[in-house]
Amino acid sequence: MTRYLLAIVAIAVCLSGCGKDSSNINNSNTGSDNQPQASTKAPTNAGGYEPTQEEIPWPTGEYVQDFPDSDTKFELNETQTKLFEEYSKDYVFDVNALKSASPVDNAMVYIECGLHGYWLGEYNLYFFEEAPVSKTAYQQENYEDYTKRDIRSRREMADIVFANLSKGEFVDEGNGYGYIQFISVDSYSETPETETKLRMRQNPDGIWLIRHPNPFE
Repeated sequence: MTRYLLAIVAIAVCLSGCGKDSSNINNSNTGSDNQPQASTKAPTNAGGYEPTQEEIPWPTGEYVQDFPDSDTKFELNETQTKLFEEYSKDYVFDVNALKSASPVDNAMVYIECGLHGYWLGEYNLYFFEEAPVSKTAYQQENYEDYTKRDIRSRREMADIVFANLSKGEFVDEGNGYGYIQFISVDSYSETPETETKLRMRQNPDGIWLIRHPNPFE
């Protein structure tokens, strides 16, 4: 499990950490039309370079299913899809695109970013309560993860773990603090359905972000 992929205890514990090693997967630029492709060159921070989101190499080889079939799906609704498209447009990831969105909508966009490998989309949606992780470190952790594990397993696991997030109830604790309470599912646990909290924090512009560190309880 990568150290900084708190983007999702879901994606830290399940999505980015549970995929199969993808070292034998063809990452050529002949993938599906709706998936990003790019150089597999590792990110650097030489000469004061400010790391930015780029297209990621998307596996095009055979995929061996990592997780059991699920009757549930993690899916954005129409409103959330428009928010995600606006937020991720040109890989800018400006949180102001989510200014009028609900906490649940923002959380759904956050998870969707992880499913696409959009590390900057995750990063910009954090409210760092302690010393922030640098963009370079967060980018590198993501790079290492999706070059070692099949990123396609992330959505497969999200269909199990986060299918109920969109139905979650947001609890406003006041003073810019709150959390989304929802039922998460772990098919490998003795108690597969667990009440989970996704902790959130409102920034000075009134936008609800994911509290860092340890956003999930």
